[in-house]
Amino acid sequence: MDQAAAQAQNGNVVSLGSGTKPGGKHFKILNRADILADPEPDWLIDGLYTQDSLAQVFGVPEAYKTFFALGVACSVATGKPFLGTHEVQRTGDVVYIYGEGGRGIGKRLHAWEAYQDCEAVRFFGIPEPVDMLSNEPDRVIADIKAAGLEPVLIVLDTLARCFGAGDENSTKDMNAFVAGCDKLRRAFPGCTVLVVHHCGWNDSRARGARAWEGALDTATQMERGAGNLAFLSVTKQKDFAKPSQKTALELADVAKTGSAVLRLADAMKVKAVQDGTDEQVLAVLRRAGEKGLLTNEMEKKLPNMNPHTLKTSRQRLKRAKLVELRDRRWYALPQPKVTPAMEAELQG
Repeated sequence: MDQAAAQAQNGNVVSLGSGTKPGGKHFKILNRADILADPEPDWLIDGLYTQDSLAQVFGVPEAYKTFFALGVACSVATGKPFLGTHEVQRTGDVVYIYGEGGRGIGKRLHAWEAYQDCEAVRFFGIPEPVDMLSNEPDRVIADIKAAGLEPVLIVLDTLARCFGAGDENSTKDMNAFVAGCDKLRRAFPGCTVLVVHHCGWNDSRARGARAWEGALDTATQMERGAGNLAFLSVTKQKDFAKPSQKTALELADVAKTGSAVLRLADAMKVKAVQDGTDEQVLAVLRRAGEKGLLTNEMEKKLPNMNPHTLKTSRQRLKRAKLVELRDRRWYALPQPKVTPAMEAELQG
């Protein structure tokens, strides 16, 4: 038995040097014991994204994808549990590359900080797209290192804006994009890259070549619901079981910030929206106009609605400043005007 075979039999790692040019690449060869001892990936955010991984969040336009990605980024930068329930297992520098909606990021960051009552001092931004199919990932890596940062999370928002002149449906171009993402991960050990992406020709998968889906460790989807609701689902989890249930979220305004945050939605509110309860109550009050309605009058106009359900619906509408109570009568408030600036803020 030669020396190399003896080393392999004894459980040592073997380096094959035969035919390798001096200074050339060497490959680390693991034996069976080393492979079996390889631990499971560590979570970055419990139940959602792992460390040292490639992940995406995708959805249709206005599915609150950027609100979601920004919340993930701020949680990792501060250690605050994501959505109040998903614990952050690794906190550190976060670099958010925003090629879309750049002017709205500052307001959204301010809203998140105000809502959480903290400052995301380890959140950093690059307010322009990076062509991941070119040599720009190398330049970004050099600039991040020059700034003294060691990011544990890098967000690309969106894939389309960071795809340069490439064709998303081309396997070759998509593989080049994945290679650019891998460069970022290798440059900062343990770093996760999260990509914000759009839906394909149907709403069940992300746009582009299948090579993208195959390269992902985790895929999450945001689906827009009625009103200000959205639903989060994990559509791919490479190393762990996927949650079977979707998570209901709502976009909530944050006072004095001009923006909003995503948070867990109240189960009763979700049911009411799905049943159309609040819309029915609001419609009845709007038809009553300036006369308004007493509680018993509302019950007569909505005979199929349980009185308790009607009561909780009125209170939700009141908190949302859509109705008010004056002298025991309920009135619908004027519908708020949505300015072009507010419409632009809700994009993403």
